[in-house]
Amino acid sequence: HRPVPDRVSPGSHHEQGCAGQRSSAEVERWQRYYVAEAHLGSGFVVELHFIYVVLYAGVAASTLVATLIVWRRRTARGATSLAVLMLGVAIWCGAYAVMWYVPTLGQQVFWEKATSLGSWMVPVALLSLAFTVTGMDRWRTAGRIALISIASLVLDTIEWLNPAHLFDKAFAAQKIGPYTHFAFVPGPLYWVDVVFDYGMVVVALVILARLYLRSSGAERTQAAILLIGALVPFVAGIGTVSGLVPAGGLDLTPLAFVVTGGLWLVAILRN
Repeated sequence: HRPVPDRVSPGSHHEQGCAGQRSSAEVERWQRYYVAEAHLGSGFVVELHFIYVVLYAGVAASTLVATLIVWRRRTARGATSLAVLMLGVAIWCGAYAVMWYVPTLGQQVFWEKATSLGSWMVPVALLSLAFTVTGMDRWRTAGRIALISIASLVLDTIEWLNPAHLFDKAFAAQKIGPYTHFAFVPGPLYWVDVVFDYGMVVVALVILARLYLRSSGAERTQAAILLIGALVPFVAGIGTVSGLVPAGGLDLTPLAFVVTGGLWLVAILRN
């Protein structure tokens, strides 16, 4: 999930929606919250948007390679779910790389929304992997995974359509050196999407934690690796969504999945 802006830049494009109709109290609240974040992060953000491009592109390339490696070993338990997860991260980061490169509002909005083509796959695949490695086959049925996937896809389709600006209320100019990044102001449906996605991750974490507590020996080591791998992007995502981590507009969640992929490759493919 995406970071949100430090200040609102009014109305040069219809995608900015009804920013002028929002209450002044709400605008001031977002401004106070994110101006503080921008100030804290400014030491490493100024004139570094090309570093963001390289960073996301590098993660996209590495996770795509990981996808191919895992797919070749897809008979291993949990490998198929891991391959889908890594593919989702590759698409997510690839779209972010393009978004940070293109200059205009329209282009940035398009590529920002394109991140959802990969991001919806990640929590679904994570939950599916948790079901698989813990032997919860009665929960990991084709029908249930399809139902979860459809719900996730519906929310991402709503993001693309943005009806009545309920997902993205507006887009706001965020200066990063000479580059202008247009970040979004979240609407109520954005938070519905956050709760749904993080709800799946929390369920997966609980399942993996139970596996760790109930296992021993090599199985417990594998469970610990899987649990740590799931916790890293979860913590990074909470930091991004809440603004607690001053990352200057950088979404840390897909980047953290590099750690997840590395740990899970070890945990799954060595068995």
